[in-house]
Amino acid sequence: MRLTYLVLDYTFLRGCAKNPTFKSSLPSTELDTLYTPSAAEVAFAQVQARTRSRQLSVLVLLKAFQRLGYFPVAAAIPADIIQHLRAHLQLRYSIAGGFSFAAEVGDRRA
Repeated sequence: MRLTYLVLDYTFLRGCAKNPTFKSSLPSTELDTLYTPSAAEVAFAQVQARTRSRQLSVLVLLKAFQRLGYFPVAAAIPADIIQHLRAHLQLRYSIAGGFSFAAEVGDRRA
């Protein structure tokens, strides 16, 4: 199996605040250009997670990290980004409803 490495571009962080955050409203053009996953990113998520719900979680965190340079808490990720990725992957709204990582971590420790 051939592994594909993702190249992360950090040039957008130059001149930004110490801890960049998401904009309060995201226009559709920005969603399309910044948050639409490439085929390599979708393949990466499929290798990392078996279920479609977790693949969505991987992609949301990947795109958030690419934009911010750190992994934000789930509550800080705008619903527009999650909905955009869900639509791009052609997933039902019920998949990853609420997008809660705390429940998944709690389930593993129990």
